[in-house]
Amino acid sequence: MAGLQANPPFSFLWTPVNGATRYELQISDRFDVRSHVLVDVVVPGIAYGFSNLNVPGSGFTALQPAGVPLPGGPYHWRVRAINGGTATIFSPIANFTLGTVSGGMPIHDLAVASISVDGDPVAGIPSAILVRIENRGSFPATGANVMVTAGGQTIASERVKPLIPGDSDTVALSWTPPTSGFANIVAKLDYADDIPAHKNGSFTFSVQPQKTVQASFLGVIGGMCGSYVLQDAQGNTIAQLLLPHGVLPTPSLYGQTVLVTGNFSIGAQGPQIAATSVRLAAAANSGRNPCQ
Repeated sequence: MAGLQANPPFSFLWTPVNGATRYELQISDRFDVRSHVLVDVVVPGIAYGFSNLNVPGSGFTALQPAGVPLPGGPYHWRVRAINGGTATIFSPIANFTLGTVSGGMPIHDLAVASISVDGDPVAGIPSAILVRIENRGSFPATGANVMVTAGGQTIASERVKPLIPGDSDTVALSWTPPTSGFANIVAKLDYADDIPAHKNGSFTFSVQPQKTVQASFLGVIGGMCGSYVLQDAQGNTIAQLLLPHGVLPTPSLYGQTVLVTGNFSIGAQGPQIAATSVRLAAAANSGRNPCQ
């Protein structure tokens, strides 16, 4: 069945497992299957005849409206063996494409297909949340909005572009995780839909803490002895340096200069040392020469 376009009725077939008395078959429109099982049926043999009729006993779940067949498009399925109260793990997931359903009821079906975060999110650093919206129905979809929350806090509500059947749109939202740890992103579609279960999606991922990088500075300071601050190009203070007693400035073409060293810490996503400058700290000019 993998990779084939199939028009019902047809049969799913699998290899028998020694000792198995039943087999459980699951069908989904999502690649991981378990997050959105549309058909879940237990049969005694190694084959299941699929007619795509949502009637009592056909194995369709409550996620698919009663009396409505699955629409044409890509699907995924898996199977496992059962003996008494025990079951094997599910088989590797196989794929198939369902052909156009003749006589199927037209439906409005706008779905949250996936939620992801661009890169490895770090606390305090802006990240991009990507929400993919698909039109899986029979009609063009316009006027839909998607609201995205993180940890229960609303991030934004964005308009989804008009989508024809089979089309998709990815909405990108900027979000700065406030803390490290696990974060749950929830996306909800504001749209009149025949399949309400498709309107919501969630994604849980790990936010990493900012890491501290130890580094050192070696440079020439022009001016008098005292306390100096190391800054980035935007004027943010990275570290404070103190000229030790007994170190005298050396006259040069650039005025009084002295070679100093100092240690400091910067965030992994913070200022880069290559874009720094050094200036005399305001509190250092007390009228006393700290070099003596």
